Amino acid sequence: MTREQAAEAIHHKITTEEQLGTRAGGSGHLGNTTYTLFNISIPEKTTNGWQVAYSFTLITETEFTIYPDNPPYESSYRVVVLLNNKGEIIEELQKEAIQSSLDDQIETWVMASENDDVVDNDFITDIMKSLEDNGKAEDE
Repeated sequence: MTREQAAEAIHHKITTEEQLGTRAGGSGHLGNTTYTLFNISIPEKTTNGWQVAYSFTLITETEFTIYPDNPPYESSYRVVVLLNNKGEIIEELQKEAIQSSLDDQIETWVMASENDDVVDNDFITDIMKSLEDNGKAEDE
C-alpha cells in the first residue's frame, strides 16, 4: 500500500461524505466549500488491513467573504482509517476536530452576550452544541 493509493481513497471519502461545492444555505445565501488535504501518514500494516492517519481542512467561502476582515470559515480534522489491500477504506477508526475558525467567533459572541450586547443566545448555544455533537458547524 502506497501513500498515493491511500490518498486516492481519502480523496474519494472526503468528496463523497463532506458537503463540497456551491450551495445555498437556509437563508438563501451562497457558499462554496472546498478542502485541502495537508497530511497523510505512511500506511502501516495491521492484522486487519492498512492504517492511515490524515488531516484535512474544509474551507467555506460565502458571498460575504472579504479578506482580511471576513475570511472564509475553516475547520480542520484528523482522521484515522483502515484500508484493505485494494486501497478501499473499510473502517473509520477515529475522527476529531482539531481546529475551527468558528471557535474565535463563538467566544466573541459569548463575550458580547455577557456585556448585554444584542446577541441571540439560543443561536450561540445551538452552534456550540453542533460543534460538540458533530465536530463541525452546520449551515443554516
